[in-house]
Amino acid sequence: MATSLLEVTVKLRFDIHPSKTNDIFGGVKEQLNQKLMRYDEEFGGVVLAYFNETLLDTKAPILISLPYASVDVRATLLLFKPMVGRPLEGVVNKVGVDHLGVLVLGVFNASIAIEATGGAFEYDAEESCWAGSDDFHHQIREGTKIRLILRGQREVDNLLSLQGELGLDGTGSVEYLRKNAARAGEKDKGSSAKKKNKRKEKSANNLEENGNAETRDKSAEKKKRKKSEREEAESDDDRKKRDKKKRKKDRD
Repeated sequence: MATSLLEVTVKLRFDIHPSKTNDIFGGVKEQLNQKLMRYDEEFGGVVLAYFNETLLDTKAPILISLPYASVDVRATLLLFKPMVGRPLEGVVNKVGVDHLGVLVLGVFNASIAIEATGGAFEYDAEESCWAGSDDFHHQIREGTKIRLILRGQREVDNLLSLQGELGLDGTGSVEYLRKNAARAGEKDKGSSAKKKNKRKEKSANNLEENGNAETRDKSAEKKKRKKSEREEAESDDDRKKRDKKKRKKDRD
């Protein structure tokens, strides 16, 4: 499954407050910390972590209009950058009649409307879950880990919210999908074994047929050889008889 996590190495410029003049690197880390768990339009994702931060300057020029020191920094950022149409996994934290609430990576809120399942699920009031329309055992309840397809995303005040859909192949309860895949694998394995046995049986039959054919060929060859020997013997007898008649004629 395609990951929504991405590492990027970037170059950033920060304006450091005068109070951090004696600790420029500390000022840089403060600025980086302000980016954490916020959607950054420049990178198209949410910054989850940063590391390998390095100052690129040995000097920090002071801005003309404000007493801030301007510094360039290189850092590696870990981004959460989901893409519409790609799968995501999360844990259900709310089951409603008409929507599911899901936490992705334990942090990001995602919602799935009942209409976004294509009729694949229905709300079951007795079980307080969503159950599969074709298979009641495919149930989604609070605490269920699910796989969804990202349908859309929205950013408000640098906070990201996600909209998902179910009902497509490979979506739904992760445990249910895993068990289904295992059953399908066992079925394919059994089918392969049957095909293998049929091939062995066919091969054995072919060997038997070939053996029978070889036996028939040997028998026919033997009959042909005996016939040839008889004809040759008969030919010798006729020649002897002719010689005998000739000798008798010569004596007379």
